[in-house]
Amino acid sequence: MTGSALDFLTAPTPALYTIPAGRPFLADLAAPILTAYADQPDAIADLTIFLPNRRAVRRLADVFFEKSIAAGRGAVILPRLRALGDVTEEDLLFSGMPPAEASDLLPAADLTDRRLILARTIRQTNQQADWPACLTAADDLAGLLDSFHLEDVPLSALHDLNHPEHVQNAAAHWEKSLEFLSIISRFWPALTEEQGWMEPAERQRVLMEALTENLVAHESGHPIIVAGSLGTVRATGKLMAAVAKMPSGCVVFPGLDLEMDERAWSLIDPPHPQALFRERLDRDFGFDDRAAVHPWPGMDDDLSAKARRSFLSLALRPAAATDDWYQRFTEFNANGAMAEACRGLSLAVAQTEDEEAGFVSLLIREALEQPDRTVMLVTPDRQLARRVTSKLRAWSIDVDDTGGVPAGGTYRGTFLRLVAAWLDDPACPVKLTAMLAHELASFGRDRADVQAINQKLDRRLRGRRQAPDLAALQAIVAAKDDPPTDVLALLDELIDHCRTFSEQTDTAGRLSTHVRIAERAASLPDEPGEQRLWRYEDGEHLARHLGALLQSSFLPEGGVNGSYHELFEALLGSGVVRKRGGHPRLAIYGLMEARLQTADTIIVSGLNEGVWPDAAPTDSFLSRPMRQRLGLPSPEQKIGRAAHDFAQAAASPHVILTRSARRGRDPATPSRWLVRLESFLDKADMRKALDQSARLRTLLAARQMATEVVPRSAPEPKPPVSARPVELSISDIETMLRDPYSIYAKHILGLRAWDRLDDPIGAKHKGTAFHNVMQRIGEMPAGELPTDLRTYARALVREEFSSGYYPDELQILWGEDIANFCQFVHLYEEQGRQYGDPVLIEAEGKWSFHLDDGSAFHIRGRVDRVDAFDGGKVSIVDFKSSEKRPTIDQMATFSPQLSVTALMLAAGAFEKAGPQVAGQIAFLNMFSARSDDEPLFNGKHTVGSDEIDVHVTDADRRLREHLAFYRDLDQAYLSQPRSFFTNAYGDYDHLARRGEWAGQGSDDD
Repeated sequence: MTGSALDFLTAPTPALYTIPAGRPFLADLAAPILTAYADQPDAIADLTIFLPNRRAVRRLADVFFEKSIAAGRGAVILPRLRALGDVTEEDLLFSGMPPAEASDLLPAADLTDRRLILARTIRQTNQQADWPACLTAADDLAGLLDSFHLEDVPLSALHDLNHPEHVQNAAAHWEKSLEFLSIISRFWPALTEEQGWMEPAERQRVLMEALTENLVAHESGHPIIVAGSLGTVRATGKLMAAVAKMPSGCVVFPGLDLEMDERAWSLIDPPHPQALFRERLDRDFGFDDRAAVHPWPGMDDDLSAKARRSFLSLALRPAAATDDWYQRFTEFNANGAMAEACRGLSLAVAQTEDEEAGFVSLLIREALEQPDRTVMLVTPDRQLARRVTSKLRAWSIDVDDTGGVPAGGTYRGTFLRLVAAWLDDPACPVKLTAMLAHELASFGRDRADVQAINQKLDRRLRGRRQAPDLAALQAIVAAKDDPPTDVLALLDELIDHCRTFSEQTDTAGRLSTHVRIAERAASLPDEPGEQRLWRYEDGEHLARHLGALLQSSFLPEGGVNGSYHELFEALLGSGVVRKRGGHPRLAIYGLMEARLQTADTIIVSGLNEGVWPDAAPTDSFLSRPMRQRLGLPSPEQKIGRAAHDFAQAAASPHVILTRSARRGRDPATPSRWLVRLESFLDKADMRKALDQSARLRTLLAARQMATEVVPRSAPEPKPPVSARPVELSISDIETMLRDPYSIYAKHILGLRAWDRLDDPIGAKHKGTAFHNVMQRIGEMPAGELPTDLRTYARALVREEFSSGYYPDELQILWGEDIANFCQFVHLYEEQGRQYGDPVLIEAEGKWSFHLDDGSAFHIRGRVDRVDAFDGGKVSIVDFKSSEKRPTIDQMATFSPQLSVTALMLAAGAFEKAGPQVAGQIAFLNMFSARSDDEPLFNGKHTVGSDEIDVHVTDADRRLREHLAFYRDLDQAYLSQPRSFFTNAYGDYDHLARRGEWAGQGSDDD
């Protein structure tokens, strides 16, 4: 057998190497190979290099080209570069397997069909489970099946696990889980055989095993290198062992620690970053002695890099070997090694997750300012990655985010989800306007026309929901003054779409109709919706995925109970869309994607417990002891891989480690590895010098700060007297006393606070419904009142709820209030009518009078109830729906509603009643619990006959003085000037900028 240029690498048996942490792995890998083939460049084509994934394959090809150009060689012939994560029949052919045998494998299962079948199987065992939950559980079950195949554990092992001796001590839910898995273990292999496909993970394992066997059986003498793999998949580990023992093969580990002392090596536990190497050596090579592993040739480390690795090795030392930490640290730092180790290392702790994203974006911008400098962010936190991406757009920096965006969160995925949500509830104002607000929503019209239609709908649909369906909503819009024809035309089309969708009886029909409606919605006058909806990365991904769903025979059959929107979200699955391109010197990586990648500046972010490392994953189907008995990987092994990823990144020459002090609203716990590093930095008194938090925070503040800060006082608008209102409502009078600025904004600027869309039913709507009942009963003459007024009132409440589109469940939720209200009706009609039938019920009036300066003023308002009272006077009542009612003192000062009403009645402002003198005024709570003989008109919320005359006279004086006060040009309309009488949430507080100055003091006059 003829030797190769790499005989010097493949000579040892087994031929095992490592490239230390922090080194540019792929560049170091390529360097001695190119040197070895310098004299015979064509021979490099006989070399095969296996790398973990396609990203590493592409990057190594670039490295070969870059190094060849740098050496002045021009174009370079590449070795065969293959991805271990994507072994195909082509790899078998290269290994020497005959073509007939290489193509003998069954195809891999269609992932869409597989997921749907698993979900259907789960649903058959639990008919109460909804389909979205079954699809989520199917993802977990698919992951478990993959684990069995990747670890080469037969499904039949579940039968042994279901043995009584293993089940008897398990919790009931684990016992049920084992019963279900036992069914799967028998049913699933038969189903895959029937379908004529293999499990994807099983097929990958079989391909890898066949590749290993053929490489050994057909050893050609051409060199083979397996580089960068951790060997965590059992079949990959076997391949690595076989290649390392071949005369022409070698294996290159990433970051195996050759400097750790033997005692620490022997005490390594699964969460340690080196645990996976110790396990691989023992499992695949039959020894755990690192003496057989050699440094990869051609590396020239400086003092700082070696010191950094030694520091990390010491800081991340196995817990059982930390008894001599202090001594080892003292020896390590005796010659100032810590200073060398920390050269190029920085830390930053942000106060919030958003600030951490700001820190990272600044660090990226700083790095990119330097010509030719590359930078990469490594984080498992997808939310942080998206925040950083968003912040970088402020500088027009586009990012290659390898983690991608969930398909449902993309531009077109969001539109499809909005359409699905609307189809679920077509008359919902929020869902309707949200769907129409998306830029893709055009429905064959110009986009500007749809925007105008949506604005009209938005204005008309404010407040609580007005209609149970879209046709009723259209009728309401048409019944209003000057109904917009363009809105009605679009609603006509939407009604047709909803009708078509509602006629579908199964999931396939609904999904297909949903897609057609979305295509129609995306259409422009000059461009079909199919073109707009399915283009670019997100559209192409969604087209493939939805096409696969529609072609599947395993979608849920028949009518599916529950929300179609939730089902659609679940059917979208966890697929992600990766945008092509981005800044050539910038990348954002997840942990797996970052392996073997390098950059001049590396930012390691999200270093909090629960993020990096992630919380130990839970298995929905198997307990930890069950997984251990089956030989499946433990959660600690996953933590060990994350620890290795951290150690690799932290050893880089120029690295910044960042975290946030909070996650959401809760304090965050720093990553265990960061805690160890910081402990040593504190001991060496170096942490402060490495901390960039203050610098970055200052830069962030500088970016957000105006070039010139001019302090502004609270607004003091003083409009001309001619512009000031001369007509107010009764409620406006109270507003003027409490918050004059609101009067300015509402009546002078003409601004109105809008109700929310689909405003949830609350106290306001509740009060309206029960006021309507009080009005209906009050309008009945005393002789026509039913004997059992409580029962009658309850019947009227039911009618009001039915006609007013109130959900039925509110009668249960408000059951106690309804009972108290019926008792209140009984008591009120008994006590309030003792002097005769009501004088006024829900009546409106207007009072015109002159102020001292001769100017006319008008007050209008509505009164709930005016009843006849003793001595020919009247009782004025306002019905309240809570205990929050004005007291006598408040009625005399800042809550003058009934006092002003009494003045209006005295002036004859209510035409139906003529001039009336108030004998009492009262605020009554309709929902207080009361006994049968409890008097209503007493206590601190009633001004009785003894005080009423003085009260009304004083109210008249106060009212006129206050109105005259604002006829003065120098009097400003201040925002809530009296802190004791403020509204907690004023409609115009944001306009008055209360958040800027409200805490600076107030006038309590």
